[in-house]
Amino acid sequence: MSGNAARGTLTRNPRYSLAVRCGVAAFATLCSLTFSLLLRPTTYQTPYLPFYAAVLVAVLIGGFEAGLLATLLSAIFVHYFLLPPYNSFAPTLTSTLQGVYFCITFSVICWLIQRRKVQADSEIKGRMDDLRRAQTVATTGSWRLDARGNELLWSDESYKIFGIPLGTPLTYETFLAAVHPDDRQFVETRWQAAMKGASYDIEHRIVVGNREKWVRETAELEFDATGQLLGGFGAVQDITNRKNVELALQASESRLRTVLDTLPVGVWLTDKEGVIVFANPAAQRIWAGALYIPVDQHWQFKGWWYDTKKPVAADEWALSRALMNGETALNELVEIECFDGQHKIIYNSGVPIRDQDGRIIGALAINEDVTSRKKAEEALIRTEKLASAGRLAATIAHEIRNPLETIRGVIYLLQTSGNLPGSATDMLGILDEESQRIDDIVRNTLTLHRESRVATEFNIFKDVELVLEWHRGKAAKNRVTIKKSRWGRDTTIVGYPGEIRQVVTNLVGNAIDAVEPGGTVAVRVRQTRLGGEPAVRITIADNGCGVPASLRFKLFEPFFTTKEEFGTGLGLWVTKQLVDHWGGRIRMRTSTQGPQRGTTFSAVVPSRISDSAERLEKPYLVSAAQVYIGPRATHSGLKSLEPPKKIE
Repeated sequence: MSGNAARGTLTRNPRYSLAVRCGVAAFATLCSLTFSLLLRPTTYQTPYLPFYAAVLVAVLIGGFEAGLLATLLSAIFVHYFLLPPYNSFAPTLTSTLQGVYFCITFSVICWLIQRRKVQADSEIKGRMDDLRRAQTVATTGSWRLDARGNELLWSDESYKIFGIPLGTPLTYETFLAAVHPDDRQFVETRWQAAMKGASYDIEHRIVVGNREKWVRETAELEFDATGQLLGGFGAVQDITNRKNVELALQASESRLRTVLDTLPVGVWLTDKEGVIVFANPAAQRIWAGALYIPVDQHWQFKGWWYDTKKPVAADEWALSRALMNGETALNELVEIECFDGQHKIIYNSGVPIRDQDGRIIGALAINEDVTSRKKAEEALIRTEKLASAGRLAATIAHEIRNPLETIRGVIYLLQTSGNLPGSATDMLGILDEESQRIDDIVRNTLTLHRESRVATEFNIFKDVELVLEWHRGKAAKNRVTIKKSRWGRDTTIVGYPGEIRQVVTNLVGNAIDAVEPGGTVAVRVRQTRLGGEPAVRITIADNGCGVPASLRFKLFEPFFTTKEEFGTGLGLWVTKQLVDHWGGRIRMRTSTQGPQRGTTFSAVVPSRISDSAERLEKPYLVSAAQVYIGPRATHSGLKSLEPPKKIE
């Protein structure tokens, strides 16, 4: 578009005046006369022949009137100049008849030519009108460039699109001035590249008055053999409405993308073939990744129905049912296994996506991670159970104290009677000490007693041996062997012997219950260090069935038990609270198969358990009646789940 001149239309149909048309007829006739005179000997037999061209030229250029005039002038010139006697009018009958025949014939020919010309002009005009209407409907204009004549022609619609008055002379600068200021450099660069042979198909903005429009321009340029621009033809289309829709759609998609990216729930989307094509960031966080797979491979998503614990089949997922059956499923509670092996609980929903005819063209799934919520609900249920158990235990404990006082009184009388052998006196001492421990537990239950006793120094080996002695009868009844490994005699610690005995009692009792007849429970006590300070490690190992992987992280939760008939589910919970309360730690290793099958519990206890300020300010609860106000059990101690090591 480098021309310096322009026209208002691509076609022109000029209308000449009558004088001009007559002049054309006269000139054509004179030219034919001159030719005939120069060739008079040759044209003597056909004097009218050279004038055929004059009449045709006149009628084609000047129309029917010019053709008639040329016909009359031709007849006159032939009779005057070409028929004897020359240069005079002396018509004979033959020449007269020839002249009349010539005039009639060429008058008819002129009429036919004019009629055909009118029809052709009408057809051309109709086609041009159709073209203009088509360009108007399509909001598409056209232009033609003649680089040699430095001429640029625009269609009417092109003027209309750019808002320039029809017929206004155009230059490339005029066009460029209509381009949006921010797009001029882009248009200029692309046009210069097109003039060197590159394609020209661009979209840019123009300014029409106070309006901003979008146009698409295409061009096909013509070059000579040396690469010089000869001209070209192009089109310009008003795409404002389409572009506004595209921009609005892009803005809508951007908003939707922002919403999907920030939603706390996971969103999955499939196409009509059932292939997952989209997963938002929340979905990938919930599942620790994403699989873009078809519906027949949904078995790769592993899950279990929360209520029944049954696996979710591939065709049972809400997304699969929505796609295959058109079913809408909302808030189905499912426990899933993420792609990194972690287990979570989600609300899973699926909705089919339909077109206007009701056909399913995809499906949408929504996942909400409710793991924390469900755990909180379970913790609340456990807390309510603990509270109920505590209230019940407190009532029972109140009733226990009366007969317990009687028992302690009888023990005192027996001890002071002086008629018992030494072994019986020792046994009564043990009974008195244990009855005192029972009384402490009962008193703590009723008064929420704060442990403020002073820690005492004692030999931990003797207390552990005492606990093992208590369990000899139970072990013998179950045909279980209790072995001691690496046993010492002189290790003393500062702490609370009753609490140590309670921890060992819980662990040894569980170990005896876990092994089958003929099994073994190994106990080891040895010195170690904890945080750089002296400590004692108490290890109880069994060769029982081991703890399944699905239950390992529940062992230290209150009320969790595998002893359905007689277990309370509080022993390990209380044990862990005691060890944590001392500042110690407890670990478990377990295996359910192989030569290392069994379970090992290892409790590390500081050699000096003092009455710290923190200890005095917390209710120290160790009994089943007191757990309802104790600290909540955690899994912080379960950091090692290796197979147990055999204790020799």
